[in-house]
Amino acid sequence: MRVAHYYEAHEAEYAKRLAAGQVAWDGGAYDEFFMRPFVARSLERSNFRGRAGLRALELGCGTGPLCCQLAEAGFDVLGIDISATAIARAREVAAQRKLAITFEVGDVCRHPLPGEAFDLIVDGHLLHCIVFEHERRRLLEQVRGALKPGGEFWVETMLLEDPRGADPAWHLDAHGVVWAPLDAVRGKLYTEAVYRDGGWWLPQRLIARSRAALLAELESAGLRVIESECYPPPAPLAPGGLRARCAVR
Repeated sequence: MRVAHYYEAHEAEYAKRLAAGQVAWDGGAYDEFFMRPFVARSLERSNFRGRAGLRALELGCGTGPLCCQLAEAGFDVLGIDISATAIARAREVAAQRKLAITFEVGDVCRHPLPGEAFDLIVDGHLLHCIVFEHERRRLLEQVRGALKPGGEFWVETMLLEDPRGADPAWHLDAHGVVWAPLDAVRGKLYTEAVYRDGGWWLPQRLIARSRAALLAELESAGLRVIESECYPPPAPLAPGGLRARCAVR
């Protein structure tokens, strides 16, 4: 019986990475995560500076470095991730730093977002881990509904407009979905796994094919794009991406 969804594979990957000595999904120091400069710049450009009582939600918080950044900026922060291993580490770090951050294990594709409204919601590299259009739209519509008037949604997600730059090991299909090979045991575990070419495959990422498509996806969910920028691949054979600040339309 298949009982797990494709994105739940992040739990095993987090356990593997943390056991190998990593402190977060990215390699390197805890506070040197990839999104940090974007979040810092967005804080400078927003109207949040100097305001008290602001609430923030990070979707896909992992071990919590971005949540710590927001808490240190004065936000009351909630972080949600599918990985119990990552959440346990996030709670440890927050306690060590004496930061009052709430962390929860949660499936944002299957369950509603918390009922309270937020001034800020940040996508912690979650959106490109959701590969199906109906799941992405439902999540983005929930984000829109969970924002207070004047609230913002910040997202940084994968983009590869020229597929000739794709890593040949990605198994990238025509829709931009990256498929990972599985052994026979795990292939029968995941609901969305498919059997083809003599083996099991699981969707892992959706790498968008155009900036226009990503912006249209945000707008169609009721979000108004305040500003956006594309960034180049951070390493050879890696995808680039899109960063955007959004408000309720």
